[in-house]
Order: sequence, then C-alpha cells, then structure tokens
Amino acid sequence: MYYDELPIWGLIGRVENREETDDPKDYKYFLYKHIYFDILYNKDRVIEITARTDPHSVLDLTEDKEVDAEFTYTAKWKQTDIPSLLISSSIKFVSVINKLMTKS
Repeated sequence: MYYDELPIWGLIGRVENREETDDPKDYKYFLYKHIYFDILYNKDRVIEITARTDPHSVLDLTEDKEVDAEFTYTAKWKQTDIPSLLISSSIKFVSVINKLMTKS
C-alpha cells in the first residue's frame, strides 16, 4: 500500500497451527479487521506512515464459507520537524537499490 508515494507495510492476517502438525486441516486462518495508522507530517507533507494491526480484532477465515467483514482504521497524526526532502531522498535511494536487487 502507498500513500503520497510512501510505502506502507503491515500484516493483513495470521495463521495458527492448532495441533502443531503439518496437516493443513489443523491450521486456523485469521484476517485483521482494524489497522492503526501513525502518520508523521511536516507542514503540508506526509513524512512517514506506519501501520499496526489489532490482534484482538480478527475475522476467522478457517471455514470454507462466505463471510461478511467490516474493516475499520484509526489514524493518529503527529507533527514533526523532520524535513520531507530528507525522507524522500532516502526512500528513493532504497527504492533504486531494491529494484537493482530484484532484477535478477
């Protein structure tokens, strides 16, 4: 996911093994329904976004059936003095390195 050209990473769910075996029928699958966004901004520019999930707000997807889900989020905005140019340059550098590493 991206916001204002900034990448946002986070988990969308989890898998639990009920019986500690390798048998897939013993697995439970959960989808996170709530995400917390911590957003740093400087003036009119978003500098950084982190995403966290609520481990208690999950939807059990273990059964092979259609389910309805309501997704929610919380956004916490925090002002910072970090210049946007500093963050933007480092993100572009990491992006270039990542592209070079994944070309093979």
